[in-house]
Amino acid sequence: EIDNGSFLGKAEIYRGKGEPLSFRADAEFADIRLESFISGFGAKNPVLAGSVRGAVALTGKRGAEPFVSGLDGFGRLKAERGRVWKFPILSRIFSLVNIVSIDEAFREGLQYKKITGDVKIKDGVLSTDNLALDSDTLRMSAAGEIDFPDSHIDALLAFHPFVTIDKIISSIPLAGWIITGREKSTVSMYFAVEGPLSKPEIGPVPIKS
Repeated sequence: EIDNGSFLGKAEIYRGKGEPLSFRADAEFADIRLESFISGFGAKNPVLAGSVRGAVALTGKRGAEPFVSGLDGFGRLKAERGRVWKFPILSRIFSLVNIVSIDEAFREGLQYKKITGDVKIKDGVLSTDNLALDSDTLRMSAAGEIDFPDSHIDALLAFHPFVTIDKIISSIPLAGWIITGREKSTVSMYFAVEGPLSKPEIGPVPIKS
């Protein structure tokens, strides 16, 4: 048991030098409280709260240098009924987009309905194409990859504010579909996040792209 939830897993360590893998592990977790879990790793400020469930599977290649470059696997998660606070990437985005009401919501902890996503790991590179946050205030989604051996990130973040207005307009027959489009959003903003993990470059992506 951990942070009011449960964690169940197994691992195999291969000692034979002829084995291509050094280890194999998989686990499932449910109803873990994110705020206390994250603070347990030394986080001084709140980042994420809510209840999370999911699964992860990992293998490690023998002799990989650095160790992280030999990691392969996958994971999935679903967090519900929580809050998310501003973190460095969001702070940089809000320095480019001045939406006061949403900025204040993040400072106080934006309430979200769910955060979902699947990730793959290949040779230490973590990738996703469906990471998404859904709330009554805004929607966010992300796709891209983080290269841990090279400490590099290359991702695209989509930002859909004004969810309440979107719901009203999209309910208008025909006109709502034309205005909000396939994503059911009157306003969509896209940002590229690229560069060293410690300090990536963040900039708006033209709507043509």
